[in-house]
Amino acid sequence: MSNRLKDVLLAQKLRQLEAADSGFQEELVSGTNIKTVNGNSLLGSGDVVISGSGAAWGSVTGTLADQTDLQTALNNKQPLATVLTNTTAAFTTAQETKLSGIATAATANDTDANLKNRANHTGTQAVGTITGLATVATSGSAADLSGNLAVARLNGGTGASATTFWRGDGTWAAPSGGSDPWTYIKLASDFTTSSATAVDITGLAFTPDADTQYEFEACLFMRTATTTVGPRPGIAWATIGLSDGVASIFQTSSVSAQVQQHGDVSLALLSPVGGLPTTTRTYAGRVIGSAIMGGSPTGDIQITLASETGGTNVTARTGSYLKYRAI
Repeated sequence: MSNRLKDVLLAQKLRQLEAADSGFQEELVSGTNIKTVNGNSLLGSGDVVISGSGAAWGSVTGTLADQTDLQTALNNKQPLATVLTNTTAAFTTAQETKLSGIATAATANDTDANLKNRANHTGTQAVGTITGLATVATSGSAADLSGNLAVARLNGGTGASATTFWRGDGTWAAPSGGSDPWTYIKLASDFTTSSATAVDITGLAFTPDADTQYEFEACLFMRTATTTVGPRPGIAWATIGLSDGVASIFQTSSVSAQVQQHGDVSLALLSPVGGLPTTTRTYAGRVIGSAIMGGSPTGDIQITLASETGGTNVTARTGSYLKYRAI
């Protein structure tokens, strides 16, 4: 008998069973190898499996596509190839724990440049959590300050010198009354030269500050080795940054006479020749002047000395001095 004919007969038998009385169902027992019901053959051969919850599949024969419920279930499964492609065999429990610790919507790592840029971060951080700060940065107490404040931090240092002080109005100024505003520089030993061109008298100089006006005066104790050769005191200005300045030089040439030279900052000054009346006594030389500094003065205001005749010694003796003050 062909399979098609068997299927037709099976369908007829089932319709007959549905029409039978209700006692028919009690004779069906869940299990396998049921061939007849009430003495009637269902298929003539083969098995029918009856289960209280539907058919229990054993060996499935025929075309798989004919098993629609099974095919539907298989279609809903993820393809095996996709699972294998997206799975790493070395995936560990530690890695799973790490992934579980990442917050929802956490952002990916950024470049070092952006992460280190303070402008890209918000919020505040307690000072106590930052290391390497000076004590005063965390305490805020003036008692934790140490060292000297740089003069440049006060009005840019403009006008600061050994003869000025920091006033309450935020400027450097020379004291008025009560103390000597002059700064004195004295020669501790004789200074001698035989040069016919001006040379610096060591130590008799001062360095001017920017944007400051000075008054200065040098008093020189002069000697010569030859009465016909006179000492020639002078002045050399700071090389750059003077707005203006004047000076006058007076050198004794006898007990009742003197030579003199006057000028401004346009060039160095040197007294005229004149000689001294004796080689055993000291005679006065004097330099007076005033100078106004610009924003960037360079060099010193320097007292100089030359011999009237090259090769003959002239001397500024110990006790000669230069005094100056800001005005």
